[in-house]
Amino acid sequence: MAFIPQSFVEDLLSRVDIVDVINSRIPLKKAGRNYMACCPFHQEKTPSFSVVPDKQFFNCFGCGIAGSALKFVMSFDNIDFVDSVAKLAASVGMEIPQDKDNHDHDISYKFFHDVLNHVTEYYRANLNNPIVLKYLANRSLDQDISNLFLLGYAPDGWDHLSKVLANKKIENPTEVLEKLGLWIKSDRAEKSDKSDKPEYKGYDRFRNRLMFPIRDTKGRVIGFGGRVLDESKPKYLNSPETILFHKSAELYGLYEAIQVAAVTKVKINKFVIVEGYIDVITLFQHGISYAVATMGTASSYRHLAKLFKYCDEVIYCFDGDEAGRTAAWRALENSLPALYDGRKIRFLFLPSEHDPDSYVKKYGKYEFEQQLNNAVSLTEYLFKHQEQLLGEHGLSSIEGKVQFVNLCKPLLNKVPEGTYRAILENELAVKCNLTQMNLQKILSQPNDKSEYRSNIPSVDSKFNEQQAIVKRPYRASSNSLSIWRKASLLLIHNPRFIEFISADDIKLHMSSTNNQDLAIFTEIYELLKKAKTIPALIDLLATNNSQIKAIIIDYLDMDPMVSDELAETEFKDLLKYTLKGNSEIEMEDLKNKVAKTGMGSLTQAEKQRLQHLLLDNCR
Repeated sequence: MAFIPQSFVEDLLSRVDIVDVINSRIPLKKAGRNYMACCPFHQEKTPSFSVVPDKQFFNCFGCGIAGSALKFVMSFDNIDFVDSVAKLAASVGMEIPQDKDNHDHDISYKFFHDVLNHVTEYYRANLNNPIVLKYLANRSLDQDISNLFLLGYAPDGWDHLSKVLANKKIENPTEVLEKLGLWIKSDRAEKSDKSDKPEYKGYDRFRNRLMFPIRDTKGRVIGFGGRVLDESKPKYLNSPETILFHKSAELYGLYEAIQVAAVTKVKINKFVIVEGYIDVITLFQHGISYAVATMGTASSYRHLAKLFKYCDEVIYCFDGDEAGRTAAWRALENSLPALYDGRKIRFLFLPSEHDPDSYVKKYGKYEFEQQLNNAVSLTEYLFKHQEQLLGEHGLSSIEGKVQFVNLCKPLLNKVPEGTYRAILENELAVKCNLTQMNLQKILSQPNDKSEYRSNIPSVDSKFNEQQAIVKRPYRASSNSLSIWRKASLLLIHNPRFIEFISADDIKLHMSSTNNQDLAIFTEIYELLKKAKTIPALIDLLATNNSQIKAIIIDYLDMDPMVSDELAETEFKDLLKYTLKGNSEIEMEDLKNKVAKTGMGSLTQAEKQRLQHLLLDNCR
């Protein structure tokens, strides 16, 4: 079987949206934070199959099957691991590495990331150029925001980067730079003075530009954007598609937004998509740290799928000119397939003389956020735009109503089945004085462009959230859990908390107590250390029918009943309390042993341990 590097699989799972993957095969229905359906892997009448978008895994409470998007494709499509990876990769425009020895792929990924780090450091070191500093000052961009976004400068010249890599002892620097889109090879070849073999000449892609490193959600630099500091063209230049950079799936500012939210402990409840790097940076500097931008491409489904992993609302912010409205309509068309129940998309059009950068500088954060609050819904924008395309009589004439239905039909057919689509259809029926039955007949007919509605059957109309939990096993609420179980619950919902756990402390207290809840916590800790992410953990347990799998699944579906802002503090307090509590129990056990049988009954290790615990207790 072909070897596929783990780094590629992790990257793939970070790009796909499990809701999209599963909903393209079976109809999902929004149920609270998650999605539900009748399980495709066993016969049932009441839905017990759950998809958890924020953790990117699925689970069936009936038959017990669970896993990531990859596991679902393997099971549902009845294909092996390699074919499943290939199918998912194709769906998001990724290519499986074809190196002769793919075992080196993880190493090559790290190598390329290291190279981009060297380049970023070089650009950063050049930021003190007076021309650049003047430009930043004119744009009112301060040192803190420059540091947050790792801004740099690519000096004028032809081969600076190859020299940088050569100084780092990297072989064949121009070949490496070309693979990363930083070196452009010229067509002509010249003979070297030392050899008759032609040498291909070339030059650095970015020259005399303010540089914007583009980072993935793990904080790794994957590409660059560059802006000229004079009147040269093009004004903006982006990295081309490379092994690391896929612009149709990446968003500038997303990593920084995630980091600011983590540091400030403020949950992201919406994103605003703007059109430029400077727009993002200026909004951040004014305290609007949830701005992102696409990079020279229209907003795509893949962009939205990535954003909806973190929140349920996205607002497009466009300039109010003709170009901005054209871009907005294209964004709407690309957004329709992402309109699953529970998601919200709105549109903000700034005055024609402003972009986000200029507006927030003139009016400030409060006024800009007021504009965001007043953004129009996708539904309102869609129908208003299509109505403006009608003749002078508009919807007041039969001909106008016919034209309106034909204009809206291909758009509505892009929306996934569900409540949102049903409301859109009802709105269209009301506007055109049609019954739901007649409208459904019209929408189900193919039009001139052979666009067909999805033939996936709709979910049973009797479905509701109460039915969705019928088959779930009984569990106590999170407020009634023991201390170690509460710690396990918080750890499952926040895998990064493993960094706060001392393996030595866990081993010590495991040896001093026979606490079953502590044993479960320890097993979850060890599994998370190995898996790193929740989808990977679920896949790791896919063939495991032990108690720990059931516990983890149950915890994943349980609300921790603590805000994201306070979860870390509570977890640390729980650890501190429980470890201290175990120490006190251990000390009491040793003191009781001395009281019953004397100090001579203790081993040398026990005497030292008791002395240590008594000293700790006196502090």
